[in-house]
Amino acid sequence: MFRFSSQSKLVIIFLLLLTTIVLSGVAIYQEYEKKVAIAGLEDSLKLKAPEENIVQYTEYDASGRPLANLSDGSSTTTNNNAIRYIYRTNKVVPQETYQGLKEDIAQRTPNAQIFLKSEKQVSADKIEKTYVGRFYSGVNFSKAGDKWYQTEVATTTKTAFLKQTRPTLLARAKKIVGQPVFADTYYSGAGDGYVEDWLDYHDGSESAIWTSIHDAVSGSFLDYLATTTIASSKNNDLGGGKYEEYIDRAFLPFDTSAIPVNASIISAILNIYVTSVYDRDDDGNDYINVVQAFQSSNASLVNADYQDCGSDNGTAARAKYTPIQEGATAIDLTTGFTTSSYNGFTLNATGLVWVAKSGDASVCETNAGVTCLGLREGHDLVNSLIANIDDGNTIIFSTSEETGTSQDPYLTVAYVVPVPAVKLNGGTLKINGGTVKVNSN
Repeated sequence: MFRFSSQSKLVIIFLLLLTTIVLSGVAIYQEYEKKVAIAGLEDSLKLKAPEENIVQYTEYDASGRPLANLSDGSSTTTNNNAIRYIYRTNKVVPQETYQGLKEDIAQRTPNAQIFLKSEKQVSADKIEKTYVGRFYSGVNFSKAGDKWYQTEVATTTKTAFLKQTRPTLLARAKKIVGQPVFADTYYSGAGDGYVEDWLDYHDGSESAIWTSIHDAVSGSFLDYLATTTIASSKNNDLGGGKYEEYIDRAFLPFDTSAIPVNASIISAILNIYVTSVYDRDDDGNDYINVVQAFQSSNASLVNADYQDCGSDNGTAARAKYTPIQEGATAIDLTTGFTTSSYNGFTLNATGLVWVAKSGDASVCETNAGVTCLGLREGHDLVNSLIANIDDGNTIIFSTSEETGTSQDPYLTVAYVVPVPAVKLNGGTLKINGGTVKVNSN
């Protein structure tokens, strides 16, 4: 057996101590350097929460497009890019109630709350439980330990973000011993927003311009702001007999994978918080309705998604733009909407089929269980151009980037799940809201 001399042992101990001192010094210096870099940032660029509380982020290029899922090569990663991040706040979100129903908090996910509505025994060995799920288009909750916290969205520059999340030796040591640090792998945020196409034209060519915009393969602009729009409009605001025409289409993907694969969906309502409504023609096509969306990712939008709001125009067997399936009861712009309030689109039989359960293939994401919805204005849906100059219809509503959760889009889904009854010595054991009830047979 190899033996160390006393002198060798002293040398080894010395080297270990020296290594520890050097590494500790490097760690202290790195932490100091990081604090100095953060202190030199403008307050508006500083993270709103400790880096370990950041749960997701998305990088945007200089033109405002998310880098995720861009295959045209036009976006590049530079330090001039922006970072939009989702962070966990200190606000605890306890078990809640919805329309008098108590939340089953054990089924809560980062974007969903599940409420038990009722249960009934349909046979000796089967119970049916009816749930109502609220599914948000963004990440609204983040779990730490045994508590759920509300999330918020903020933006900073890529340079500032990297300065504040740069891994140090101390952070890596924390990770080794199991303390939470900022994740090495990042994920993009919610893909709710809108894509717009527009063109300028001179009097006499409105019809051709409308067709060009309506049937465009790609849009001209997209946005992920705290509010988004749905519109069809024709404006006389350019002067010299020149006008502008545009169409906005909204996208609202929801992760509904919390719905069990064996569930039977009863009903669903898409809820949006409307801030403004403009109806300038009131001609019968002034309404908004729900369509199925085929955006390339549920986490981001690209201009090419414009053609995929209501029809899958990226496929070889495309059905073009008419007829487009409308998945809900339409809401009239003049009489149906209430501003500064939630407005609900009740999905019809067509729309209910679009609600994806756990394991169901998604049409806007490779992951299963994502429900892909969109919203379009009536003239856009029926392909009827706006008749008069300065006519047009628009609604503006809040998206998942709105501060807080009181105005976020959400989808409520009522569904029934059959579950086996537990038999105990010839009787039936039912657990209802924490109460154990035994029925003798």
